[in-house]
Amino acid sequence: ALAKMNLRAGLKASKNASFESAVVYFESGRELLERSWEVDPDTMLQLCGEEANARLIANDNLETVNVLIDEVLDQRIPVRDQFRAYEVKVNSALARGDLHKSLDTALGFCRKLGMPVP
Repeated sequence: ALAKMNLRAGLKASKNASFESAVVYFESGRELLERSWEVDPDTMLQLCGEEANARLIANDNLETVNVLIDEVLDQRIPVRDQFRAYEVKVNSALARGDLHKSLDTALGFCRKLGMPVP
């Protein structure tokens, strides 16, 4: 219950462009779940994806952004549930100026979804 409260508070902070505060809420939520995907996988998925996005926008510890993305992508979850992680991964590559990696990542996700890709 407390982890979900942190998720809601983080989403509200993000909506108000207070990304540094959002990171604190999302990270606290993950800690409350003891960073375990077994306790509440849906909440953990949202916490990881939203924290990665908030960190990226706040330009806060981009290494942690990658760790969070990889953590989501390592889970056995439906491809559609990986969308936020891929979105952040694409934006992270763009932020670094790596257009090639950004495009490869986006096209790779489209292929996973079964979409026709040139």
